[in-house]
Amino acid sequence: MHVLTGWCVVLGAAGSFGNRHLWQRAAVGFLLTMVLTGWLWMGLRYHHLGKEDLRGVAQAVPAGAFHAAAYSDVDIYDRGVAIIEQTSELDPLIARARQENRVFYISFSRKIADPEFEKMFKRIERGGEFEKIAILWGQEEGQFTHYLYKLR
Repeated sequence: MHVLTGWCVVLGAAGSFGNRHLWQRAAVGFLLTMVLTGWLWMGLRYHHLGKEDLRGVAQAVPAGAFHAAAYSDVDIYDRGVAIIEQTSELDPLIARARQENRVFYISFSRKIADPEFEKMFKRIERGGEFEKIAILWGQEEGQFTHYLYKLR
């Protein structure tokens, strides 16, 4: 899709090439090549990386750790993850991780205007219980960025 738009620009510019000096044609050709390269790079980036790095989230959690995720589809890559939607679900999972003597990680995404999310975000981000381990940037909207925290 991105490359098609670039080719339209090239074909539109090609019509006026015949009356130009060599250095002008070379400059326009160089600029059009740069534009097409940018469009091609963006298309390939979307094709190979996707909008959110769910695999990266799953790989960032060490083997054997207890992983909980909120507002995320990371369970596609991590079958052992506990998907939560309420802040009240955190305490039993933390207690279970401590009982099993496992390190507890939580990841989340999609900062939406949801009161429950704001409550969970305040506890994780500002509560002092957790330390930020990684930010896995998504493409386009901020909802595709994932945050990984570890229980202190």
